[in-house]
Amino acid sequence: MSPSNSFFSYGAMYIPSNDAFIANDNPIAIFDGNGKFIGADFIVLGDEVWDAGTEVNDESPLNIPFTPAEAGNGIDENGVVLPHPGFLPAGSGGVLDFGDGLFANADFTTPGFQVARITIEKVPEPATITGLLLLGGLSILRRRVGRSR
Repeated sequence: MSPSNSFFSYGAMYIPSNDAFIANDNPIAIFDGNGKFIGADFIVLGDEVWDAGTEVNDESPLNIPFTPAEAGNGIDENGVVLPHPGFLPAGSGGVLDFGDGLFANADFTTPGFQVARITIEKVPEPATITGLLLLGGLSILRRRVGRSR
């Protein structure tokens, strides 16, 4: 990690939906003013889901990405980015009714609904760990060879 890239931004589509997404509009500092890594740990709630305004939110299985039907069939909305109104009510043939109730608990408009948890932490560099393991393995091998003579 480099303090020269001291902020974190994210964006992801909320699946299954026509064009719902999560993203931060203000980058999150992951280094302090002195260049020390501080990381981040935060939760994205349902009231932070946005509607991209690219497709009508019809929730038809024919128009939702990653459904068995062909993707890219959504009806153009030509709208603007706004807070997402939520899925159609259960029983209306929308997302909450897909797959015999597979997404019945996907109503992100429920107060406190956790969409995502994002944790940014420093982890050891893989090359350094590999090198240390290799050195450790060689020293064990050297001891075994030395004892067998």
